[in-house]
Amino acid sequence: MNIKGLIITASSLLVAIIGLSMYIALWADDVAYKKAVEKNSVRAYREFLKQYPNSEFATDVQQRYDECDYHRVKNLSELNELRDYIKEHPHSVYADSVKAIIEVFAFREAQNTEDPTVCLSYLQNYPDSPNAEIIQGYLDDLENKFYAERINS
Repeated sequence: MNIKGLIITASSLLVAIIGLSMYIALWADDVAYKKAVEKNSVRAYREFLKQYPNSEFATDVQQRYDECDYHRVKNLSELNELRDYIKEHPHSVYADSVKAIIEVFAFREAQNTEDPTVCLSYLQNYPDSPNAEIIQGYLDDLENKFYAERINS
């Protein structure tokens, strides 16, 4: 075999190896997608997105991840988990719903406190909320109570 024939054979072998590698990579992506959908869990979708961020399935998996995680957190009473959802899924179709749940928690906290800073925090974070007027009235009552106690002591 001459040099020219050896170069052609080596080139053909290299092209075949690259093609096979690409086929395997595409196949792995497809298999991983099917497994993630089958598991239908936050963890499975998160792992898929971490491993295949540029996959043709990434958009679909991101939507499934958003929805799955939303259903996990929507009935939680843990504010940190709800806030983590917003950080993790800022563009989710469920983001506004979770933000509304967070606002309800903040409203209840402001209503049930004797700490004016909690009320002020609520008013700063939700100035356009329909509940802002209620919290402002409650804050005014707290301040009046504070000054009345000082005057009467």
